[in-house]
Amino acid sequence: MALAHSILVTAYHMLKHKRHYLELGGDFFDVINRDQVRNRLVQRLTKLGFEVKLKPKGAVEKVTSATN
Repeated sequence: MALAHSILVTAYHMLKHKRHYLELGGDFFDVINRDQVRNRLVQRLTKLGFEVKLKPKGAVEKVTSATN
């Protein structure tokens, strides 16, 4: 039942806004909330008894708007 609702909501928004379906990807929310994801993962590792020190890897990929 939840899947049918999700499909109907998606179809409604596609028709309402006259847009094609756009798959955002499995990591869409991780990329948008990058700082929150990082902080949550550091907290989880700390609770498991690890000392966590992070250093930037280099250039970070920017997210572009998914609107058409």
